[in-house]
Amino acid sequence: MIINKEENKALDILLVNLHRDYCGFLNGGLTIGLNLLAVFLRERGYNAGIRMGLACAADELMKPSADGGIPKSIGFYCDYENVTLVRGLSADISKKYGIAVFIGGPQASELGAGFIEAARCDAVVRGEGEYALLELLDSKFRGGKKYNEIDGISYIDAEKGFIKTPDRPPIEDLDKFPHPDFRLEKGHETWNSFPVMTGRGCPFSCAFCHEGAGVKKVRYRSVEKVLDEIKTHLTRHPQCKYLFFIDDTFTLNSKRVAGFCDGLIKLRRDFDFVWFCEGHVQTLARDPEMLYRMSEAGLAKLFIGVESGSDKVLSLYRKQTDREMIIKVVSECEKANIAQVAGNIILGGPVESPATIEESLSLVKALLRAAPGRFDTAGFYFIPYPGTAITLDPEKFGMKTICRRENHSLEDIPLSETELMNFEDLLAARLEFNRSVQKEMRKMYRDGCVAHETIIQSYRLMVDYGVYSRWIAQIYPENAVKNNYYTLIAGGALKRSNEIEPGELPAWRPQRTFEIWNGVSFDEGYPSAGGRVLSPLEYELLLLCSAKIKLSEVIDAAFQKYGRLFDCRGEFEIKAAAILLEFENNGWMAYSRF
Repeated sequence: MIINKEENKALDILLVNLHRDYCGFLNGGLTIGLNLLAVFLRERGYNAGIRMGLACAADELMKPSADGGIPKSIGFYCDYENVTLVRGLSADISKKYGIAVFIGGPQASELGAGFIEAARCDAVVRGEGEYALLELLDSKFRGGKKYNEIDGISYIDAEKGFIKTPDRPPIEDLDKFPHPDFRLEKGHETWNSFPVMTGRGCPFSCAFCHEGAGVKKVRYRSVEKVLDEIKTHLTRHPQCKYLFFIDDTFTLNSKRVAGFCDGLIKLRRDFDFVWFCEGHVQTLARDPEMLYRMSEAGLAKLFIGVESGSDKVLSLYRKQTDREMIIKVVSECEKANIAQVAGNIILGGPVESPATIEESLSLVKALLRAAPGRFDTAGFYFIPYPGTAITLDPEKFGMKTICRRENHSLEDIPLSETELMNFEDLLAARLEFNRSVQKEMRKMYRDGCVAHETIIQSYRLMVDYGVYSRWIAQIYPENAVKNNYYTLIAGGALKRSNEIEPGELPAWRPQRTFEIWNGVSFDEGYPSAGGRVLSPLEYELLLLCSAKIKLSEVIDAAFQKYGRLFDCRGEFEIKAAAILLEFENNGWMAYSRF
């Protein structure tokens, strides 16, 4: 049991992940790495705590515990987006409190002497941090190894200057680590999702990716251990219904994926949840059967690396993919009934030009058509992660990086330029690119290109599991009536007629999804809704669809008023049924049991 009375005592180390308040920072900074570190250290006798959040929460870091003590040391998670924030916070804490400050994270391996001096930190932990951080704490508090004897760290020695000890070999046996314990995290009771790590390392060498520039050897946790961990989390946090596998290489091994799918299917018999994973286009194109197995096992959302619509740019990125392969995978996702497929487009990368951006836009439009209502994307600026092939030699890729801008801005401005596109060009290009993508998505929705079942599937994921896409966040809500219709359907308040046994339908109550006063216009002297003029019979039926009376009673009431216009009751009922079905297709009405 991880939770204990030590929470009331001063922490030996507070592990911190803070970011500035910008739209790219999601889930309150939730990362599984700090949790694993905390549990790992707790098992070895250190009282470790965690703080996640936005930069404004920094004032709470040194808040005394119940016994009046402040943390004895701080460990900052540092990535490209928060590096300047961490540098400043580290310097302030070190100067004001005189406690040890350690820094680690995905890009920490490239933090050098200048950063360490400015941050006034004790050491930077490079690579996988469990044992290096443990040995640093042992050195500080238990008389353990000297810093120069600890592999995988960088620090400033008072006499010798900058020291970078040998790299620490990657940890081979990941199964020996304990499960993360999300009860350590503030606000865990309100979470609707949690992360799961099934392996470490990446065999690919994408020129822009810090993962590809790191440890190449992929090490897997056993399927059984991961499934046991998931069951533990779901038992502890029954409100969580969405889990996301954080591995970049989750789909590398199809047999392993099949094992996960079998186990997840069994787990879903006892727990109501869906899941997310990232997939590599190359492996999915080679073995598309994985998509069908994952869909059957509850995969709700898949992220794939699209990056560009230009085969030349993809080649320079070393993606080992092309346009045709990407379209093939997204088309298979549609066939496999995977509800949501996302993939970013990078703007400002190798040899970027108006022509390559147009290629990316044309690919996005093809992907939207291949999986209407399922695929979505947006354009993001290239980020020069430290240690990557492009950052080390951008000219080789037909571009230059302008990293000085990171001191005052992050994801919201370009940090690169190419021969044909400067800073201003890229600013304008991203704005126009995202506008064009949204315009295409809106057109598809308005033209009826997205199937009703696809839309309802998306709404049900939102209502039941808190899973969102750009379609449901930005496109569907523009039609307020249909948005309300699908929300009511997804929430189970209403049903469509085709979901009800024909013999039972007359006993159900037709219900409008909008009020007459704000859904029907009389501006031209006659009723109209959704830009469509209503006949007297249509308007009467719409009035009667108030959920106050059953369908059979609606038909009777309308027949009494307009039956004389028809040759017989049967002819009237056929017409009325057609009108009500059209109302349904417009999102104006569905059926309530009571």
